[in-house]
Amino acid sequence: MKVRDKLYKKWLITRNYVFLNKYKLYRNKIAIINKIYRDCFYNDILTKSDNTKKMWDNINLLINKKRPSSHIEKLQVDNKQYVQPITIANCLNDFFVLAAQLPKSDKSATSYLSQKQKQFRFAQVSEIEVFLLPESLDTKKSFGIDKIHPLLLKTAAFQIYRPLTFIFNLSISQGVFPDSMKLV
Repeated sequence: MKVRDKLYKKWLITRNYVFLNKYKLYRNKIAIINKIYRDCFYNDILTKSDNTKKMWDNINLLINKKRPSSHIEKLQVDNKQYVQPITIANCLNDFFVLAAQLPKSDKSATSYLSQKQKQFRFAQVSEIEVFLLPESLDTKKSFGIDKIHPLLLKTAAFQIYRPLTFIFNLSISQGVFPDSMKLV
């Protein structure tokens, strides 16, 4: 950048087009290098985020988006203005309290539930389901969370559908799901 700036100053003083051409060459190379480093920086921030909340915090930091403040400085209720934090808190509490307005009941909360016991079970997956699943993938899309390209999954479907079916059904029967299967 120093060389670029010196070339520009020399061009301004001498108006020699040799300096101008060298200046433009340096300027363009620096722009390309800056773009590469900026892309790497953004990519690092986004890929090194452990969870989506952290990722969005980083994105908001990059775009300089501030979170709105939840601090209430004054509150108006029935043509009266309140500025003391304790008074504002009490006014909001009075407004949002519902328990005092609800009728009292002698029944317990569980008595309102139906007596039928419903059970939730995962069904075993078939080899045909697992074999046909990659067909629905769009090969023009980029890699998924697993870093596997959809085209590779489509191409390898015939070789991997049996082991995948076994793994899926084993997870269902044992009730143990790897964290990587809980992402989406």
